[in-house]
Amino acid sequence: MIRKANYSDVEKITELHFLSQVSGILGKLTSRSLKVYFYSPLIADQTILSTVEIDENEEIRGFLALRQYANREPFSLPYKNLILVKELLFLIIKSPQSIFLMLNILKTERRVFQKIKKLPNDFAEIQILIVRKNVQGNGIGSELIERLIKETKGTKIIVKTQSIKAAEFYKKHGFVESMKSNVANTTIFVLEYRGGTRNVN
Repeated sequence: MIRKANYSDVEKITELHFLSQVSGILGKLTSRSLKVYFYSPLIADQTILSTVEIDENEEIRGFLALRQYANREPFSLPYKNLILVKELLFLIIKSPQSIFLMLNILKTERRVFQKIKKLPNDFAEIQILIVRKNVQGNGIGSELIERLIKETKGTKIIVKTQSIKAAEFYKKHGFVESMKSNVANTTIFVLEYRGGTRNVN
């Protein structure tokens, strides 16, 4: 069953994040940072559609967050928060290659925003789609995406991912690769939903 996410889900969504082994910068942050600086703001923001897929025991197996009007204001983590800044600096010291990933993400964010902010129609952006690792392959991600496409009919949607597997998943649902950014062996794919023929098998 799919329902709207609420603030009481934040703890379980954060747990889902780690159980799903999300990669990239988000996968390296602590549980506290994810709860306070990422998932709580996503669910509290009225311009973001956030949904969860739950089983009969109310356990969350999947989560999707879609930011509407993505071409009006660029999305960014609260860089002015000292705790988060210290955590990111620690990541760079611990793993210097992380700086290249961060720079690539920032560069891609800027390029995408510069591209879509000039377009007349509103764009929405998938901020994150995660499915619990032990139930991946059961159609939960597809169910969340199909529900999203149905609810936002007529709205253009973009998504950014560092995963080739995820990029292929989105393509099966009608997304088309519109940009690719490469920096220091890190590739970020940008895909856009244009509707039309989909292959969800």
